[in-house]
Amino acid sequence: SAINALDMTAAELEWINGIFTKVCVKVETEDDLLEIQKKATEKGLQCSLITDKGLTEFGGVPTNTCLAIGPDESWKIDEVTGDLELY
Repeated sequence: SAINALDMTAAELEWINGIFTKVCVKVETEDDLLEIQKKATEKGLQCSLITDKGLTEFGGVPTNTCLAIGPDESWKIDEVTGDLELY
């Protein structure tokens, strides 16, 4: 399907055009990761939880390993992730 630029926010347009910053931060536990997802979702941020199937790591157990947040304005994402340590 075609992408309709008229329905996109400024942050989404910048992202689709390759004008964006990626920042990687870390948490200590899977529960911490899920708490960040909850906070981001409550603030209306788009989130995608990445789950490793466990085929080569994690002893065959599917494990949540990453959370993608955005695209959105940096300050909005920083409200959720700004206190986390850079990875």
